[in-house]
Amino acid sequence: MSAAPVITAPELARKASIFEIDEALDLLVQSAEEQAEASNSEITEELRKALVEYVEAFGYKVDRIAMPTTSRP
Repeated sequence: MSAAPVITAPELARKASIFEIDEALDLLVQSAEEQAEASNSEITEELRKALVEYVEAFGYKVDRIAMPTTSRP
């Protein structure tokens, strides 16, 4: 089994819309809840890392939206 390619939060924020990130984050949270219920409040490290990346990407995206247009790269 090969590992999925790693994408960082800033890359994810650049490549996906805020709506795509939000939708994926919602699905990840649902998966985490299901895993936790099924395994005595534990989730896999892979799922935990994905949650962290998507939460960070969401934050980057929100910060970028709130940034004045003159400050954007």
